Amino acid sequence: MSISRRAKIWMAILAVPVVLVVAALVVLKLMFTEERLKAMVIPRVEAATGRTVAVGDISLSVFPSIALTMESVVVSNRRGEGFSDRPFLSLDGLRVNVRLLPLLHSSIEVTSLEFDRPVLFLEVNAKNRTNYEDLSGGASEQGHAPQAPAPAGAVRQPPASGGAPAEGGAAALLVSNLVVRHGAVEYVSHRENYAAGARDLSMTMDVGSEGNTIILAGDAATDSLSYGPVGAPLFSGLHAALVARMKYAVTDDRVSIERGDMVFQSMPLRVSGTVDHVRAAPALDLSIRADSLNIADLLSLIPAEYLKKAEGLRGEGIAHVRIAVTGSVTDSTSAEITGSITAAGASLRYPQLPKPVTDISIVSEFARTAKRQEFRIGKLTASLGGAPVHMSLTLSNFNDPSIDCSAGGSLNLATVREFYPLEKGTELGGDVTAEFRVTGKVSAPMAMRASGSMTLRDVSVNTAASPKPVRKINGTVTFNNDVASAKQLSLVIGQSDMSLSCTVKNYLTLVMGDRKSPQCTATMALRSSHLYTSDIMASPAPGGTQSGGAVPPAGGPAGKSAGAPPGKVAASGKSAFPLPPVVIDANAEIGTLTMEKFEFTNLKGILHVANGVVTMQNLSLGAFGGTVVSNGSLDLNRPDRPTFDLTLNLNGVDANAFLSRFSSFGQRLSGSLTTSTTLKGALNDTLGLIPDALQGGGKVGVRNGALKGVKVSQSLASQLKLPDLENIQFKDWTNDYTVQNGRLVLKDLTITSSPGQYVVNGSQGLDGTLDYHMTLYLPESAAPKLDIPGLGGEAVSLFKDQSGRLKFDFNVGGTMDSPKVQLDTDAARKKAEEKVKQKLQDAAKSKAGDLLKKLFKK
Repeated sequence: MSISRRAKIWMAILAVPVVLVVAALVVLKLMFTEERLKAMVIPRVEAATGRTVAVGDISLSVFPSIALTMESVVVSNRRGEGFSDRPFLSLDGLRVNVRLLPLLHSSIEVTSLEFDRPVLFLEVNAKNRTNYEDLSGGASEQGHAPQAPAPAGAVRQPPASGGAPAEGGAAALLVSNLVVRHGAVEYVSHRENYAAGARDLSMTMDVGSEGNTIILAGDAATDSLSYGPVGAPLFSGLHAALVARMKYAVTDDRVSIERGDMVFQSMPLRVSGTVDHVRAAPALDLSIRADSLNIADLLSLIPAEYLKKAEGLRGEGIAHVRIAVTGSVTDSTSAEITGSITAAGASLRYPQLPKPVTDISIVSEFARTAKRQEFRIGKLTASLGGAPVHMSLTLSNFNDPSIDCSAGGSLNLATVREFYPLEKGTELGGDVTAEFRVTGKVSAPMAMRASGSMTLRDVSVNTAASPKPVRKINGTVTFNNDVASAKQLSLVIGQSDMSLSCTVKNYLTLVMGDRKSPQCTATMALRSSHLYTSDIMASPAPGGTQSGGAVPPAGGPAGKSAGAPPGKVAASGKSAFPLPPVVIDANAEIGTLTMEKFEFTNLKGILHVANGVVTMQNLSLGAFGGTVVSNGSLDLNRPDRPTFDLTLNLNGVDANAFLSRFSSFGQRLSGSLTTSTTLKGALNDTLGLIPDALQGGGKVGVRNGALKGVKVSQSLASQLKLPDLENIQFKDWTNDYTVQNGRLVLKDLTITSSPGQYVVNGSQGLDGTLDYHMTLYLPESAAPKLDIPGLGGEAVSLFKDQSGRLKFDFNVGGTMDSPKVQLDTDAARKKAEEKVKQKLQDAAKSKAGDLLKKLFKK
């Protein structure tokens, strides 16, 4: 169907405005370039704020609505006076949408403000000056309070003369929609050392009007609310959400909350109240309350990191929460917050456990006002498995907190697993009664006053990590902030029994780790009829050596590890036991001490521990059929190389039982060993001996013993063809010795045996090498039995000494396992030469005599 000529005319006429509007929009787009927009916007914002403003990109869009878009906007912080270099405001993007038709009628109607990732940083310096008080509308030179920002969504318009708002002002300039995406607000007060913040903040706000009343309705939420001291928030990662409807009466300058539904963590709250003098110094009168709050919701206030071990905890019962926020907000004053939390007859329960903690009652109140900063738990009681416990707490002055806390109660430990989840493998038993009180400033823990006591009756504890269960713990521990003590605290660990009396002074130094505080000291007395080290020490790791003493491999000297070069010790990868920074004086009396490879009796002595050094004073014990007395020190300051300086006196010790634990030579020696020695040296990280570091010396005596299976003796017996020399039965063995440079130097080692007597001088390396001279004395009656290669018949008489004994000198080298024994014949050869010479002289004299006789006969 063809269009009539008249219709075409009307269509052309109607198209003219559309073309004009489109042309105008195109002209606007061409006129307002990025450079021109920056020149128009940035100077005005900088003049209004007094801050440096940086904008990445700025543009004007005309479709679907007129909008100004800015990206990468940064407003600088207040300069100097201790303010930080962080921006006061930064955002990734800002979009301002404006309706076109009201704009044509000289009315600005912003349809929406959209903020992408805005970050607002509010800061208070040490002099209580803020980083926003110098903005436009801030405090005047006369010191008047700053004018507060207008309500969200309202574009501020200067008041008319006389102070009344301009006519129509409440409805003329409105933002009908405000959107914040992934924003953040952070408040930091250096004066009060307090910080609060919200990250990942989202907000939507719709704005309308009824006459001179602005209506705001919307919601806001964050999953990352935090607060606490600057740099170390007490709580973080908290969830908060708010759905609210508010009215702002422009004439009265008042905000009224018609509806305020708030969720903090899982706790639902109702917010109501008013804010007066919004444009001057806001005066708050707000109420936050929950009349029937479930205990489970109240538990959500505790951050997740504090409830890691309480996962799945559920509560029953009703709590009541009251919070009041009142007072004027200016640069120098803050709103006052007071409130209370009460509950009665509540319970807590883990789903996997049969019984709850019951009869929980709490009466608490808190206040943060100009005159009072306090959190008080006047009463907290509960029943744990039928056992009552109680606590009270007062925390005052939040900027420099002081605490007054007392608690106590009694508990049957066997019932704990019924209402509290224990770690796998943990078993508890017995009864505990405790009372304590702590008062003082948190910032000065060493000056706090503490006192209390704990009484244990037949307590038993067993955990998966414990070497053995601890049973029959009985006694009382008392403490104040100066001294902690226990008298006659008895217990059983595995098969071991112990009775301990202990006093620890300045123990808070140890707890707090303050090096400037007085030294922690302890005195203790340990009594035990039988103590097994395996009961109190953890088993060694697979392939490792138990800390506390290394037993060398069979066939080698103490301290030498298999596969390690001479003088070196293979590292175990395990550190020696570190000592606590405590001066300890311990007196021990142990009837029997059973170790992995040793057993000692009648152990008595005093140990002094200070600065990483253990000093032994007259430590005596019975061992290997004799007694051992030790004095000296063990320095553990270097866990990888502890050093020792000891004197040892052994009397009547079974040589075989004692020495066989340390070397293969000890397995071949028997007898009653007595020795007095001084030794210095170093240990490896398993407390095994480092041979090259050993130094010392002393005297050794062995009586009524035997030396069997020694290859040096076997070589002697073979060379002299005397089988009796292979195994030596002796009455006395004496010698002096020194240890240096990794060698045991022997002086006048004398063995008196039935076959003869041995005298040895020289040295033996701790790696088993031999280098000494040995003299063997045999009775003259042994001569017929001797069969020395190269020497026979009367030649044996050449080895006789002046007393008629046979004296054989040997040079011994090689190693203990492969010795090289050589007979020294120099003395015998010299004696033979003298005999031959004497015979020649005797023969010459005899021949001359015969000639004289013949001569005289003639």
